[in-house]
Amino acid sequence: MLVLVVAKGYISRLMRNEAISGYLKRHHKDLSEELTSVMESITTDTRNQERE
Repeated sequence: MLVLVVAKGYISRLMRNEAISGYLKRHHKDLSEELTSVMESITTDTRNQERE
C-alpha cells in the first residue's frame, strides 16, 4: 500500500505541472485520463484502509 501512495504522490506532482499535463492531454489523452483514474482509486483505497 505504501508503494501505491508514494507512486500516487509522484504522479499527482507530475500532473500538477502544466507542461506535462498539457502535453499528455494533447498527445496522450487516454493515458492522462487513466492516470487520473488510478490516482482517484488509490485515494479511495487509502481512505478505506484508514477507516478500518
